[in-house]
Amino acid sequence: MPEISIIIPVYNRKNELPLCLDSVLAQTFADWEVICINDGSTDGSAEILSAYAARDSRIRVFTQENRGQGAARNYGIHEARGKYISFLDSDDYLASNFLEALHTEAQRSGADVVVGSTSYESARRKGQIGVAIGTSLSSFTERVAALPHGGPCDKLYDSELLRQHNIRFSEGVYWEDNPFAIKVCFHALKLSAAPAAVYHYVLSQESTTRGIAQTAKRKTDSLIVAREIISFCHL
Repeated sequence: MPEISIIIPVYNRKNELPLCLDSVLAQTFADWEVICINDGSTDGSAEILSAYAARDSRIRVFTQENRGQGAARNYGIHEARGKYISFLDSDDYLASNFLEALHTEAQRSGADVVVGSTSYESARRKGQIGVAIGTSLSSFTERVAALPHGGPCDKLYDSELLRQHNIRFSEGVYWEDNPFAIKVCFHALKLSAAPAAVYHYVLSQESTTRGIAQTAKRKTDSLIVAREIISFCHL
Protein backbone atom coordinates (compact mmCIF):
# COMPACT_ATOMS: atom_id res chain seq x y z
CA MET A 1 0.00 0.00 0.00
CA PRO A 2 1.25 3.53 -0.74
CA GLU A 3 2.24 5.79 2.13
CA ILE A 4 0.40 8.84 0.74
CA SER A 5 -2.72 9.12 -1.40
CA ILE A 6 -3.02 12.39 -3.35
CA ILE A 7 -6.61 13.16 -4.35
CA ILE A 8 -7.12 15.39 -7.40
CA PRO A 9 -10.65 16.38 -8.52
CA VAL A 10 -10.63 17.28 -12.23
CA TYR A 11 -13.22 19.24 -14.16
CA ASN A 12 -12.29 20.84 -17.51
CA ARG A 13 -8.66 21.71 -16.72
CA LYS A 14 -6.83 20.43 -19.78
CA ASN A 15 -4.53 23.47 -19.94
CA GLU A 16 -3.44 23.37 -16.30
CA LEU A 17 -3.55 19.61 -15.70
CA PRO A 18 -0.12 18.68 -17.14
CA LEU A 19 1.72 21.08 -14.79
CA CYS A 20 -0.31 19.74 -11.86
CA LEU A 21 0.49 16.10 -12.60
CA ASP A 22 4.11 16.80 -13.53
CA SER A 23 4.61 18.41 -10.12
CA VAL A 24 3.55 15.14 -8.49
CA LEU A 25 5.81 13.07 -10.71
CA ALA A 26 8.71 15.35 -9.70
CA GLN A 27 8.25 14.76 -5.95
CA THR A 28 11.35 13.81 -3.98
CA PHE A 29 9.12 11.47 -1.93
CA ALA A 30 8.14 8.57 -4.19
CA ASP A 31 5.85 6.34 -2.09
CA TRP A 32 2.55 7.79 -3.27
CA GLU A 33 -0.52 7.12 -5.36
CA VAL A 34 -2.56 9.71 -7.23
CA ILE A 35 -6.33 9.35 -7.31
CA CYS A 36 -7.76 11.52 -10.09
CA ILE A 37 -11.52 11.92 -10.10
CA ASN A 38 -12.70 13.03 -13.53
CA ASP A 39 -15.82 14.97 -12.58
CA GLY A 40 -17.57 14.80 -15.97
CA SER A 41 -14.97 16.79 -17.93
CA THR A 42 -15.83 17.60 -21.57
CA ASP A 43 -12.68 19.46 -22.68
CA GLY A 44 -10.11 16.71 -23.17
CA SER A 45 -9.03 16.41 -19.53
CA ALA A 46 -10.04 12.74 -19.55
CA GLU A 47 -7.59 12.00 -22.36
CA ILE A 48 -4.77 13.71 -20.48
CA LEU A 49 -5.55 11.67 -17.37
CA SER A 50 -5.52 8.44 -19.36
CA ALA A 51 -2.16 9.32 -20.92
CA TYR A 52 -0.55 10.02 -17.52
CA ALA A 53 -2.05 6.85 -16.00
CA ALA A 54 -0.52 4.86 -18.86
CA ARG A 55 2.88 6.41 -18.07
CA ASP A 56 2.86 5.73 -14.33
CA SER A 57 0.94 2.94 -12.57
CA ARG A 58 0.78 5.03 -9.39
CA ILE A 59 -1.81 7.27 -11.09
CA ARG A 60 -5.34 5.92 -10.81
CA VAL A 61 -8.26 7.51 -12.67
CA PHE A 62 -11.94 7.33 -11.75
CA THR A 63 -14.86 8.96 -13.55
CA GLN A 64 -18.19 10.26 -12.32
CA GLU A 65 -20.93 12.47 -13.70
CA ASN A 66 -20.39 16.13 -12.86
CA ARG A 67 -21.23 16.38 -9.15
CA GLY A 68 -18.81 19.06 -7.99
CA GLN A 69 -15.56 19.25 -6.09
CA GLY A 70 -16.91 18.05 -2.74
CA ALA A 71 -18.34 14.85 -4.20
CA ALA A 72 -15.16 14.23 -6.20
CA ARG A 73 -12.96 14.57 -3.12
CA ASN A 74 -15.25 12.24 -1.16
CA TYR A 75 -14.97 9.68 -3.95
CA GLY A 76 -11.20 9.99 -3.66
CA ILE A 77 -11.25 9.45 0.11
CA HIS A 78 -13.26 6.27 -0.44
CA GLU A 79 -10.72 4.94 -2.95
CA ALA A 80 -7.57 6.06 -1.09
CA ARG A 81 -5.27 3.30 0.14
CA GLY A 82 -2.54 5.41 1.76
CA LYS A 83 -1.72 5.88 5.43
CA TYR A 84 -1.93 9.61 4.72
CA ILE A 85 -4.12 11.68 2.41
CA SER A 86 -3.34 14.96 0.68
CA PHE A 87 -5.52 17.05 -1.64
CA LEU A 88 -4.38 18.82 -4.81
CA ASP A 89 -6.57 20.88 -7.13
CA SER A 90 -6.04 20.32 -10.85
CA ASP A 91 -5.13 23.96 -11.60
CA ASP A 92 -2.49 24.11 -8.85
CA TYR A 93 0.90 22.47 -8.41
CA LEU A 94 3.37 21.37 -5.73
CA ALA A 95 6.95 22.26 -4.84
CA SER A 96 9.14 19.21 -5.45
CA ASN A 97 9.73 18.62 -1.71
CA PHE A 98 6.09 19.08 -0.71
CA LEU A 99 5.28 15.48 0.22
CA GLU A 100 8.69 14.81 1.75
CA ALA A 101 8.51 17.85 4.04
CA LEU A 102 4.98 17.05 5.22
CA HIS A 103 5.71 13.36 5.74
CA THR A 104 8.94 14.03 7.63
CA GLU A 105 7.09 16.31 10.04
CA ALA A 106 4.24 13.82 10.46
CA GLN A 107 6.75 11.11 11.41
CA ARG A 108 8.68 13.43 13.72
CA SER A 109 5.68 14.84 15.57
CA GLY A 110 3.13 12.04 15.34
CA ALA A 111 0.56 14.65 14.31
CA ASP A 112 -2.78 13.72 12.74
CA VAL A 113 -2.55 16.77 10.48
CA VAL A 114 0.51 18.59 9.15
CA VAL A 115 0.08 22.01 7.59
CA GLY A 116 2.38 23.40 4.90
CA SER A 117 2.57 26.84 3.28
CA THR A 118 0.54 28.26 0.41
CA SER A 119 2.04 30.41 -2.32
CA TYR A 120 -0.61 32.48 -4.11
CA GLU A 121 -0.07 33.18 -7.78
CA SER A 122 -2.24 35.62 -9.74
CA ALA A 123 -2.06 39.05 -11.33
CA ARG A 124 -3.74 40.63 -8.34
CA ARG A 125 -2.36 38.59 -5.48
CA LYS A 126 1.10 37.21 -4.87
CA GLY A 127 2.90 36.04 -1.77
CA GLN A 128 3.25 33.10 0.57
CA ILE A 129 1.34 32.32 3.74
CA GLY A 130 2.77 29.94 6.30
CA VAL A 131 1.50 28.96 9.72
CA ALA A 132 3.24 28.16 13.00
CA ILE A 133 1.03 25.43 14.40
CA GLY A 134 2.35 23.62 17.44
CA THR A 135 1.39 20.14 18.54
CA SER A 136 0.38 21.57 21.92
CA LEU A 137 -2.68 23.35 20.54
CA SER A 138 -5.21 21.33 22.48
CA SER A 139 -8.32 23.48 22.23
CA PHE A 140 -10.67 23.54 19.26
CA THR A 141 -10.76 27.35 19.10
CA GLU A 142 -6.94 27.61 19.14
CA ARG A 143 -6.70 25.26 16.19
CA VAL A 144 -9.31 27.06 14.12
CA ALA A 145 -7.68 30.42 14.87
CA ALA A 146 -4.24 29.09 13.87
CA LEU A 147 -5.26 28.10 10.35
CA PRO A 148 -4.66 30.85 7.77
CA HIS A 149 -7.52 29.58 5.58
CA GLY A 150 -10.08 26.78 5.40
CA GLY A 151 -8.70 25.10 2.28
CA PRO A 152 -7.59 21.45 2.54
CA CYS A 153 -4.85 21.43 -0.09
CA ASP A 154 -1.65 22.44 1.72
CA LYS A 155 -1.96 19.70 4.34
CA LEU A 156 -1.32 16.04 5.05
CA TYR A 157 -4.00 14.08 6.92
CA ASP A 158 -3.82 10.74 8.68
CA SER A 159 -6.38 8.77 6.68
CA GLU A 160 -7.62 7.01 9.82
CA LEU A 161 -8.61 10.40 11.26
CA LEU A 162 -10.93 11.04 8.30
CA ARG A 163 -12.39 7.54 8.28
CA GLN A 164 -12.83 7.05 12.02
CA HIS A 165 -14.81 10.27 12.37
CA ASN A 166 -16.44 10.10 8.91
CA ILE A 167 -15.02 13.53 8.00
CA ARG A 168 -16.17 14.34 4.48
CA PHE A 169 -16.78 17.38 2.28
CA SER A 170 -20.19 18.95 1.81
CA GLU A 171 -21.55 18.16 -1.63
CA GLY A 172 -23.31 20.31 -4.19
CA VAL A 173 -22.25 23.63 -2.63
CA TYR A 174 -19.43 26.15 -2.78
CA TRP A 175 -17.29 26.56 0.37
CA GLU A 176 -17.50 22.77 0.82
CA ASP A 177 -14.09 22.75 2.48
CA ASN A 178 -14.97 24.97 5.45
CA PRO A 179 -17.06 22.41 7.40
CA PHE A 180 -14.35 19.86 6.58
CA ALA A 181 -11.69 22.09 8.17
CA ILE A 182 -13.83 22.67 11.28
CA LYS A 183 -14.36 18.93 11.77
CA VAL A 184 -10.67 18.19 11.29
CA CYS A 185 -9.73 20.79 13.90
CA PHE A 186 -12.23 19.29 16.34
CA HIS A 187 -11.25 15.63 15.99
CA ALA A 188 -7.47 15.79 15.42
CA LEU A 189 -5.34 14.94 18.42
CA LYS A 190 -2.23 16.75 17.15
CA LEU A 191 -1.58 19.42 14.53
CA SER A 192 1.88 20.45 13.40
CA ALA A 193 3.46 22.60 10.71
CA ALA A 194 6.00 22.11 7.91
CA PRO A 195 6.51 25.59 6.40
CA ALA A 196 8.99 24.23 3.84
CA ALA A 197 6.18 22.28 2.16
CA VAL A 198 4.92 24.82 -0.41
CA TYR A 199 1.63 24.43 -2.24
CA HIS A 200 1.27 26.68 -5.30
CA TYR A 201 -2.28 28.01 -5.50
CA VAL A 202 -3.02 29.50 -8.92
CA LEU A 203 -5.96 31.91 -8.94
CA SER A 204 -7.81 32.56 -12.18
CA GLN A 205 -11.14 33.98 -13.29
CA GLU A 206 -12.20 30.45 -14.21
CA SER A 207 -11.72 29.23 -10.65
CA THR A 208 -14.83 27.61 -9.15
CA THR A 209 -15.03 30.36 -6.53
CA ARG A 210 -14.49 33.32 -8.87
CA GLY A 211 -16.99 33.17 -11.75
CA ILE A 212 -19.48 36.05 -11.91
CA ALA A 213 -22.24 33.71 -13.11
CA GLN A 214 -22.02 31.77 -9.85
CA THR A 215 -22.33 34.80 -7.55
CA ALA A 216 -25.94 34.15 -6.50
CA LYS A 217 -25.30 30.48 -5.74
CA ARG A 218 -22.15 31.33 -3.82
CA LYS A 219 -24.15 33.66 -1.55
CA THR A 220 -26.87 31.07 -0.99
CA ASP A 221 -24.36 28.30 -0.38
CA SER A 222 -22.47 30.40 2.16
CA LEU A 223 -25.60 30.40 4.33
CA ILE A 224 -26.05 26.65 3.90
CA VAL A 225 -22.46 25.99 4.91
CA ALA A 226 -22.68 28.41 7.86
CA ARG A 227 -25.73 26.53 9.15
CA GLU A 228 -23.86 23.23 8.83
CA ILE A 229 -20.94 24.60 10.86
CA ILE A 230 -23.26 26.04 13.51
CA SER A 231 -25.10 22.72 13.77
CA PHE A 232 -21.81 20.83 14.19
CA CYS A 233 -20.62 23.24 16.87
CA HIS A 234 -24.00 23.12 18.63
CA LEU A 235 -24.18 26.92 18.71
